[in-house]
Amino acid sequence: MRPTKPQLPELSQRDTILRTRHPSDKTGPAPRDLTSRHASPRLPECAHPIGPHREVLRVRPHIPSPLPTISIPTHEQQNMANPPQLPRAPPVSIDQTVSDFDGVTFHISTPESKSKILVSIQIRCYADLVRYGAEQVLRREYGGLVVSPPEPGYDFSIQIDLDGLPADPSAREDLVRSVSLLKRNAMAAPFEHAYEEHYRLREEASKYTSEEAPQGVREGGEVMAVHYREEEAIYVKASHDRVTVIFSTVFREETDRVFGKVFIQEFVDARRRAIQNAPQVLFRHDPPLELQGVPGVRSAAAGAPAGGEMGYVTFVLFPRHLTPQRMPEVISHIQTFRDYFHYHIKASKVR
Repeated sequence: MRPTKPQLPELSQRDTILRTRHPSDKTGPAPRDLTSRHASPRLPECAHPIGPHREVLRVRPHIPSPLPTISIPTHEQQNMANPPQLPRAPPVSIDQTVSDFDGVTFHISTPESKSKILVSIQIRCYADLVRYGAEQVLRREYGGLVVSPPEPGYDFSIQIDLDGLPADPSAREDLVRSVSLLKRNAMAAPFEHAYEEHYRLREEASKYTSEEAPQGVREGGEVMAVHYREEEAIYVKASHDRVTVIFSTVFREETDRVFGKVFIQEFVDARRRAIQNAPQVLFRHDPPLELQGVPGVRSAAAGAPAGGEMGYVTFVLFPRHLTPQRMPEVISHIQTFRDYFHYHIKASKVR
């Protein structure tokens, strides 16, 4: 009577049956050690008593290989790669007048057609700016957008044709940013003129010693005055080793003068403590030496303007601030100092 074959336990789909030879079989290579430190505890062996060689069934759970990592872009990433094309709104008629700091006025209108936007600017000191090259700077920045002559009652105008906008979205953003800097670019003219004069004087000074240099090189260029407010002005003077920018400002109240002095002292202390590369900042009530003999400068002996007291804030820009790489940023920051200064004075009084 043949012995019955023992029933093996059913294996799940995750199990793998590994067959090995009996250790007494010398005809083949020795069985490999199929155990692993990751394997589960060894299950009991089931011996088949049939034949000279018995088969040993060793059951071992199957360890699946890890699935490959699939990177699925988020909705925001997909929008950044392929920005959605928004439907273009139809042009509309515009007639808006906008007032800015320092008495500057903008007029945005569509006098000819809805697809052509005319942007005009009126600046109190435009005649001073033209004297120092504002027309050349503005034509360099806006090129074919310039309208000549400008809109009546305004100093400078540009026109944007909505039907001729660039197809590249980044180019359109650059155009919008350029239009928003219209006042900044006009006010930049005397500063750019001072930068050019500084490099010219520095080249001339390099040919002489400090004692042999001509008087014009030692004393620097002319003082450029920009009367951008009714009683206040910006004075810019180039020298071979620096560019000096002086703001005259009126303090209407005694508390304004006190807060202004504290504010300027913070500039001085910050440069002394941590920001050695910052421009030198000075404050005084008498006109600085650079303004001696300049027409329109009010001296201390002449008295203060009606209803206030005059003060002078001086910035000294050294060669490290006058590099072509840093020049645009320095010009953008320094020309708005007066608004920044008086804003913080008023904010301190409100607290």
